[in-house]
Amino acid sequence: MAPTPSPVMPPTRRQRGRDSALREIKAAALDELRQHGARGVTMRGVARAIDMTPSGLYRYFDDHQALLAALCVDAHESLLATLVGAQTTHADDDTVTQWFRGSVVMRRWALGHVDEYAMVVGPRLLGVDPGHPDLLTAVARLMRVPVDTVARAVETGELVPAPAPGMGLASSADRRRDVLEEARAIAVGAVSALVGAVSLEAFGHLSGADRADEYATYSLQVMRGMGWVGTSESDGLLRAAS
Repeated sequence: MAPTPSPVMPPTRRQRGRDSALREIKAAALDELRQHGARGVTMRGVARAIDMTPSGLYRYFDDHQALLAALCVDAHESLLATLVGAQTTHADDDTVTQWFRGSVVMRRWALGHVDEYAMVVGPRLLGVDPGHPDLLTAVARLMRVPVDTVARAVETGELVPAPAPGMGLASSADRRRDVLEEARAIAVGAVSALVGAVSLEAFGHLSGADRADEYATYSLQVMRGMGWVGTSESDGLLRAAS
């Protein structure tokens, strides 16, 4: 007989209070960052904004670096939730449509959350350790979305990468590992290309009324380079679906 799963206990009043305080602190810190930049986010200033003593703030964050790292993690989680939400809303999409929709959703989120987007794709905030474990976890969770989409597409034949030298001589386990590694390489390369285009627009280097159409065209070009099958025939359908 399977063991009975332990019931999930609701958060206590104290936990709810702490969670509420954390949200308030991070919201105030993000507002400070938007107004003054990372150097303008101080523990004293954040505490003053929410009517808390600076010493009280240290009950929630060990130091300034921990607070900024939390903002970076939240930015990654916000984009992740947006991408996953789009996939959930359109659960019947094939992987081709999922990828294209995801590229469009990323652009829209970036333009609406420029400061958060900068924390995802730009240099780490001054004082934040790039190797912070929570940040590394958030980065990995976010990248899993495009990597998994490409891996599924390779398995279904919707994406056909150029064959790697010697793959035909490898064992099935080795071929599977090679496919996964190649799927990650393809996804990372494509995301890098899309981030470049989105960043130029988000940070004010590109503008114009036709930017959405131009970006869609560029995204489709990137997809063709990745090896997606049939994108030329489905360009119009993909644009309409997004």
